[in-house]
Amino acid sequence: MKSKTGVKSNGLYNHRLFNTYYGMVIRNRGMVCDRWANSINGIANFIEDVGSKPSDNHILVRINENMPYSKDNYQWATKRKVGYNITFLQPSFIKSSGVYKLTFDSGHFYIGSTINFEMRFKVYRNSLKKTYVENKKMNECAIRCNSATFEVIEEVLDLTILRHREDYYLKMYSDNPNIINRSKSAFSNKGIVWTEQERISISRSLKGIPHKKRKLNDCLL
Repeated sequence: MKSKTGVKSNGLYNHRLFNTYYGMVIRNRGMVCDRWANSINGIANFIEDVGSKPSDNHILVRINENMPYSKDNYQWATKRKVGYNITFLQPSFIKSSGVYKLTFDSGHFYIGSTINFEMRFKVYRNSLKKTYVENKKMNECAIRCNSATFEVIEEVLDLTILRHREDYYLKMYSDNPNIINRSKSAFSNKGIVWTEQERISISRSLKGIPHKKRKLNDCLL
């Protein structure tokens, strides 16, 4: 049987791994190997390859985030890490504005800009320790890693050029396979693929309608 989303169940709706499989295929279109996503027996192949789920507190993540989910590119990780550590490398800049680099201990990093480093650092400190979401790749890094560093790469006092400086660094690092920004430009949403829930949240925000923050666990397999 095929669901409305096109995922074939082959009578395995009640299997413990079906929801994991379903979420992986739906949320990661184009990043799942043919054996799991496009085969007639995709769900059966998936179950055969991954075996059993260690516990209900585990999720499926990719070992190499630049490659599709496959038999050789997956691992089970726990949903929540206790005592996540994030370090501000240059505390002397904490009250200033500029461009920053958030780097996980896996080597993956995110480039951004802010009018207040302290405020942005606190947002990341709370979100990485708790349950708030930035983007899908950041979710995977937060789950897989134990620590991160918040580094000021340029102090920018003239806020009229702040976005331009962020754009400069995004282009500088655009060919680096470890960057997790969804867009290579600070001025465009081109290349960003919004989930349906994100589209709804954006629409509600533009209309001035309060919306509940999504939890990290809600976005993980």
